[in-house]
Amino acid sequence: MNLLSSAAPPFDVENARQFELSDELRSLQRQMASLFSHQKRRGGIIDPEAEDSKLLLVTDTVVSDASRC
Repeated sequence: MNLLSSAAPPFDVENARQFELSDELRSLQRQMASLFSHQKRRGGIIDPEAEDSKLLLVTDTVVSDASRC
């Protein structure tokens, strides 16, 4: 692990341009936010935290062949 932590950063990272948020990217973010809201209203987005609080009630019981004998 020491060898890995002492390695130089990847060449692409060192030569990468500084990130700038363009008008086109801002527009795409607004479109994606609108689409996300639409999908969430229609039930297409699953919220893991909300799903954790739900309970499943099973009313059928299954009897296996081994327990019948």
